[in-house]
Amino acid sequence: GADETDVIPLDVTPPTVVINTPISNQSTACGTTLNITLTATVTDGQSGVESGSLAPTLWWRLSTGSYASLLPTSVSGNIYTYDLII
Repeated sequence: GADETDVIPLDVTPPTVVINTPISNQSTACGTTLNITLTATVTDGQSGVESGSLAPTLWWRLSTGSYASLLPTSVSGNIYTYDLII
C-alpha cells in the first residue's frame, strides 16, 4: 500500500532582499544628526514575509563599531522602509 503522512515541508529557500535605495558614503559634522531613509523589497516565495516584530530586521554599524538592529518604520506590500538616524 501507499504511505501517507502529514508533514510540513522545510523552507530551505531564503528570502530575496533587494535594496532599492543604496547608501553612498555619508559625512556629517561631529555632534549633528544624519537621517537616512532606506527601502528594500523583500520576497519569500514559500512562507511569505512577516510583519510587526517578525518583520525583516536591518542590521547596521558604523565603521568597525557594534551592530545595531532596526525594524521597519513602514511596510507597503513587500516594500519595507527603514529610517536610520545616526
